[in-house]
Amino acid sequence: MKTVLICLGLILLVSVSSANAATSWQLINVESVTQNGPVGSVTLSGNRSFTRLGNNDFVGNGVFEVRYAISPSFPSHHLFTHQFDQLQITAATGDASAAVFQCIEGLFGTAVGANLCNNYNYGDNYTDEGGTGDDVILGPPQSVNDYDGMMLGGAVLPLVTMNNFDVNGYGYELTFQQVPVPAAGWLFGSALVLMLRARRRRG
Repeated sequence: MKTVLICLGLILLVSVSSANAATSWQLINVESVTQNGPVGSVTLSGNRSFTRLGNNDFVGNGVFEVRYAISPSFPSHHLFTHQFDQLQITAATGDASAAVFQCIEGLFGTAVGANLCNNYNYGDNYTDEGGTGDDVILGPPQSVNDYDGMMLGGAVLPLVTMNNFDVNGYGYELTFQQVPVPAAGWLFGSALVLMLRARRRRG
């Protein structure tokens, strides 16, 4: 009987290890930042649950949006929205990928004569010609690759911060919060009880 109890205890301990190898996290904040602090304001919505794997990769479990604005008080200050489906950050390289990424233009760009998602201004005629005509291309369109280069910026459990400051001190910062996993604690406690019972029987 004691052998059976010991085996059960070991099985539960292995289960605890497996439960901890992939843990559940919630994306609680995304900021467009410089070394001096955040730029503008951000609103998050959608499924922001992530799985953190044993190799520290973060894998998104659904579709969520990050709405960037100059100020939360004025709709016309909406810059753009990034929509992600299954965002993944690979720890070894810091690269970001997603099943689907979309940049959705806000109202602010049109007001100032620019397309912020596609990174061009309207030129002298102040007319959006889809990046042709006298439109001035300022750089590549926004993409999920803008989130490449993520590195661990801080880890004070249950929080983990990832950022990708570039040489000019600009980048994005993502903050995740660990979601408690009661099942892992219950399994660990059960394993200890079984091991103690087996020890008592042996004594």
